[in-house]
Amino acid sequence: MSSTNNNVIMSVLTNKVLLRHMFSLIREEYGNHCPANMSDCYYYAEHLYKHLLDSLVIMDKGWYSLMADRIKSGDSLDFSHRAAVELCNRVTDTEIFTTVYSDKQIYFTDPECLKTAITKGNIIAVRILLDQHDPVNLFSNFTVDLLIQFALTASQYHMVEFLIDRFSTHEQHATSQNIFDEYVKKLEINTIRWIGRNLQTVPCPEKVLQTYKHYLGNDRIRNSFVIFYFSDVFYNETKTPTNQCLGPLYSYCKVNGLVEDVQQFKSQCDQLLQQSIDNSVSIINNFINSNGYHFLLDIEINPYIESFRETIQLVMLFKLINDGVLPDYFKKNMIQNIFKRTTTHPFIIPFLMDTLLAKERDSTIQCLCKIADSFDSVIVAHYYKLPAEKQPPSLKQLFDSYWYRAMKCAAWKGDLFTLKKLLDHHKKRVELAVWDELIDLAICRENLNVLEFIVVKEAVKPNNENFESIGYIGSLPCLQLLLDKTLQDGDFKKMIRAVHEIACDHGQTKFISDIYDQIPDYNRVYWSNIIHSGIIDTAYLQFGIHEYDDQEILELIEIAISMGKVEFYQFFVEQLQDTSILNQLSPNKKPEHLSHNLYPIYIYRLLEPRKI
Repeated sequence: MSSTNNNVIMSVLTNKVLLRHMFSLIREEYGNHCPANMSDCYYYAEHLYKHLLDSLVIMDKGWYSLMADRIKSGDSLDFSHRAAVELCNRVTDTEIFTTVYSDKQIYFTDPECLKTAITKGNIIAVRILLDQHDPVNLFSNFTVDLLIQFALTASQYHMVEFLIDRFSTHEQHATSQNIFDEYVKKLEINTIRWIGRNLQTVPCPEKVLQTYKHYLGNDRIRNSFVIFYFSDVFYNETKTPTNQCLGPLYSYCKVNGLVEDVQQFKSQCDQLLQQSIDNSVSIINNFINSNGYHFLLDIEINPYIESFRETIQLVMLFKLINDGVLPDYFKKNMIQNIFKRTTTHPFIIPFLMDTLLAKERDSTIQCLCKIADSFDSVIVAHYYKLPAEKQPPSLKQLFDSYWYRAMKCAAWKGDLFTLKKLLDHHKKRVELAVWDELIDLAICRENLNVLEFIVVKEAVKPNNENFESIGYIGSLPCLQLLLDKTLQDGDFKKMIRAVHEIACDHGQTKFISDIYDQIPDYNRVYWSNIIHSGIIDTAYLQFGIHEYDDQEILELIEIAISMGKVEFYQFFVEQLQDTSILNQLSPNKKPEHLSHNLYPIYIYRLLEPRKI
């Protein structure tokens, strides 16, 4: 291998940020199956660098370093006071936090930033925010005792120690353990209910649980895990990694002597997994032999066995803590969330139907028909422990119930062969709403083969929402494919407006530039959408194309103020020929409360050195 190739490989391997992104994308692609809802489809379609512009979306995906990367490279990043609070909630990496904070400090005006950092145990953020004086002094909104109480409420034992050491306001004998003990005595049920969730971020959960157990009694603590933590894990917090949810449960079992040998417990869970897999494989093989199922082109999904292991451990720990039975707490709309936590892979279905979904057989089957990635899952759910009084469904009945979902999966994957096969197999007329959704799925994934087949060969007319999807994704190939079609149908103006407006809303600067290049006579500008996006690059693009006088710029400044966009305000002011026109701006009105989204722009204008 040449030295040049070696250098390239080493540059990749030694680039921590690049490697982190590579592995993140691998993980994302590994479970990248067609989501059940269109809103989720847009979320999972956002996988390219050009899509990741919104700080809240980036943090929701867990790609925190991407924010720092965009700032360092000079690329736009949509940030807000809400994003500032979320940064304090999630980001504990010193380099990432300080990079984003230094660039976006004007947005750290909400006292909730400091409170959130404390309740989440984010000492990196707390250190910085306690010393902050500009744009506002966040610490001035609290007393030290109140900050300590926030930490105690969230079970953040190490944060209590940090605050005591930082301020040294208590008597020398009043250690963090003493203060913690006194606080736990006064805990109310509304605080106890968050114990499980809070323990996910506590360095020494067993130590905290011992204190809780001593003062509250084991029954109250157990009820917190059985009722509140159970509903959190399977209903409210389905995006939290399963292995992170396991920590508090193992800690509880350790403190209460419920699991003497962790490895033996995990081995027992592995046996349950193997039973579930064996049952699943047996049902599918029997079905194939009886029905000739092999002629249908199913969607293969590689099982992620480790996630199944963690899922079974999670369920069995809840059962163990609750005296051998699962918590009697269930809502109908929990079924889909359970599958979000566990996946819809056929291997895990028998276990779920024996445990979490034991009383919800019919609802489970109905849900799988709508969201399962594999027809195998529907087959397993139908046939697993089929009641004697029920007749097994025919292949046609089964497939009719899953046909719509299978079409969506094929469009999402760009599998035109399977899509055609499904259409040929199912003779009934496809409703227009189904076609619209298939077009959207093809656009989200930029599957041009599927899009061309539907729009050109099947002659399906795209609707306004389809055009908006092109703008949302910023797909030039999809735009080019539909341009000829819309010109023929006479819908060009309607199409391009829908595409352009949404592209402006989502900061697709390069794509907007492509629109102007593709259509030389087109010169519309949607400034409200551009400013709303928070992506300043689009403003640079427009000022490079068009000329604006000071009065027009003043109107843009007013829009930026009304939306709380500090970067746009700064940019527009820099474009003025005569800054005295700023005297015509509306008065700088103070928002009613510090957490208002307009508070950062109010503070900026208040502190701004006016050049007149």
